[in-house]
Amino acid sequence: MIVLNQKQKRILLILGVVAVLLLAMVAIITAIRLQQVGTEPVAPSVPKSKPRAEEVIPTPGPNSACRKTWTIAAVLTCSDASRFNDDFSTSSLDTTKWTPTTNGGATISISGGQLVISIPQQTSQQFSNVRSQNISGDFVVEVDLVSVQTGDSGSVEMSFLDSGEVKARVSRYKSPSGERVETSFGESTPVSVDLPIGTGSVRARIVREGSTIRTYYRLSEGSVFNLIAETTSGFVGEGMFELFSVTFPPDFPATVARFDNFTIACLTTPTLTPTPTGTITPTVTLTATPTPTATNTPQPTNTPVPGTPGQATNTPVPLAQGPTAIPTVPQQSLPQAGGILPTIGAVVGGLGIILLGLLLLL
Repeated sequence: MIVLNQKQKRILLILGVVAVLLLAMVAIITAIRLQQVGTEPVAPSVPKSKPRAEEVIPTPGPNSACRKTWTIAAVLTCSDASRFNDDFSTSSLDTTKWTPTTNGGATISISGGQLVISIPQQTSQQFSNVRSQNISGDFVVEVDLVSVQTGDSGSVEMSFLDSGEVKARVSRYKSPSGERVETSFGESTPVSVDLPIGTGSVRARIVREGSTIRTYYRLSEGSVFNLIAETTSGFVGEGMFELFSVTFPPDFPATVARFDNFTIACLTTPTLTPTPTGTITPTVTLTATPTPTATNTPQPTNTPVPGTPGQATNTPVPLAQGPTAIPTVPQQSLPQAGGILPTIGAVVGGLGIILLGLLLLL
């Protein structure tokens, strides 16, 4: 056993007291800091640190190798594409609605309130057209295929296409044997209907509903549209409309195609009203029922019972007194934390016990 002299005991006591004081200071400072952190309001969406994404990134210059410009074509839905309806009443083609393409010296003009595509005599097949902007969604599109004037064979037609590929078309085709309306979907075999001799303007219609596309024609204003053909596996993506004319072999004669009254609208499902097929007359039998008269019924009361000496006597209480108010018990607030003082007190008490143990050892 190690025996300490008086001087060594004092030194050890001093070192113990200093260590206890240092530990007490550390504990108190830690408790104060924890108290501050626990009561400091923090917004979860506003961190103190600055994310790197907020740093300003320099804008590439015009000659930067990383700079690239993208041109995105406008895509319309049928609800806002209706502003591209055109009755061709302006003096020239409205290029805010249409993009013209001409080949072989053809011209595109507005004449007599109609769109006119004129293609001169050719030595090979040539076409000219006007195209709309892209459109998405279901739609109903119509145009008047007014006429096609040609020495041999030619057409006037409306097409729905994507990236130059025809997805659905309705054409009015003229040949030496007569005129007909013709339709096809993509590369499918055309379906045609002969037109009566002397037919005037033909109203063409293309309807898309999901993957179902139908084509129609109408011979006169006010008459019904006749279905030409339909497909249930039609194109469902974005596409544009084209008013189109082309010359045909063998002579590729001059062709003049006329259009009028182009319209586009959203496809709406009509609300059907059922028509009754017979008249039902209900038979109602009225039976008089006497109305009972309410009578007041006396309410029994409790009979008082004498109590024992020194005790209260029971008081009679009526049985029917209406709703009884339920006493409201005020809510008690939860006890709040004691804050920093209990923490400091516990630390000081613990250190005091440690110091007392050192003194006892000495």
